[in-house]
Amino acid sequence: MNQDLVRLDRFDGSNFTRWQDKVRFLLTALKIFYILDPTLAPLPKPKENDTPQVVAAKKKREEDELICRGHILNALSDRLYDLYTNTYSAREIWEALENKYKAEEEVLKIELPKAFQVGAIVAKLPSSWKGYRKRILHKSEDYSLEEIQKHLRIKEESRSRDKMVEESNGGTNKANAVSKANHLRGKNNNDKRNSGNYMSPKKNQEQFKGKKGLCFVCGKPGHYARECRYRNDLKGAVVNAIDEEIIATLSDVCVVQGKVQGWWYDTCATVHVTYDKSLFKTFEDAKGDQEVQMGN
Repeated sequence: MNQDLVRLDRFDGSNFTRWQDKVRFLLTALKIFYILDPTLAPLPKPKENDTPQVVAAKKKREEDELICRGHILNALSDRLYDLYTNTYSAREIWEALENKYKAEEEVLKIELPKAFQVGAIVAKLPSSWKGYRKRILHKSEDYSLEEIQKHLRIKEESRSRDKMVEESNGGTNKANAVSKANHLRGKNNNDKRNSGNYMSPKKNQEQFKGKKGLCFVCGKPGHYARECRYRNDLKGAVVNAIDEEIIATLSDVCVVQGKVQGWWYDTCATVHVTYDKSLFKTFEDAKGDQEVQMGN
């Protein structure tokens, strides 16, 4: 049989079932797979009265044992070859490999709960998904594999769109744009302050303040003579509203029946208004041309 047609990859500990099937096919083609049969009787010890047929059968059995062991060891990696090279029985090597690696594959076939699989997927998300991972883990509802895959796909598409928008804007985000705008605004203000035409708010206020001198008509501050209300040429027009005025606030009102002879007011408290001056404890006549404005 041409050995090149059945050359095997060396077994390194992975995919044992596949490797075992290939070795089984090779040994069967060579008609020596029976050596690995667990029901095969052990080889009897030689005797003096053995017939030539028995001697030939024993010799063939020993040769098949040697060839089978050689093919198995030849299909192992160097690490496993060194591990099993001191085992002289082909069946012992075969069973040792089967007990070790086939049991590991059976463990891999154990079905994990869906919730455990979802938790493992969420826990293995990259660090850039930290916020999303926390939101998923803190939710009380359980997700199936299909639902978590859908959520991750939608989130990934959203992140891709945001990244494309950021790249189209020159790699600047909203925070950088606001910071840049504030920087430009501050720069413009500094340029104005450094220029010769800039006036501070205090200077501007002082520039627009009214005249500090006294009026030439009434002698009171706060307005010009041309705006004074006491000028004879003004026909009742109120030009300047800035003046000293006495305002009476109504808090108590005494209402009586009868003919009203006059009204009296308290210039200190400005809280009492009545027509009968006997209701006041102290009072004095108003002097000058002061006016009283009252409202209710």
